[in-house]
Amino acid sequence: MLQCDNDSPAFSGDGCTADCKVEDGYICYGGTWTSPDVCIRPNMPEILYINATDFNNVVVEFTEEISLKVPIVESDFDIEIITGNGTI
Repeated sequence: MLQCDNDSPAFSGDGCTADCKVEDGYICYGGTWTSPDVCIRPNMPEILYINATDFNNVVVEFTEEISLKVPIVESDFDIEIITGNGTI
């Protein structure tokens, strides 16, 4: 019996392993024989550190390893920088 099937390509890292088992730290729900499960990670990693480099790159360090299902592009982000006195 399958524990989950989230209708993704067969790979691990999205809550449901390639052999349809729920990954540690995830919860999967809602699936039927005709619709995929939704897998969520209720305890998301937190940001430990953010640094802007001299070349306009941003380095973000999280409390644990993260994985991205798709490549990210600039339009995926809405960044607002606020200083200690509230100005941008």
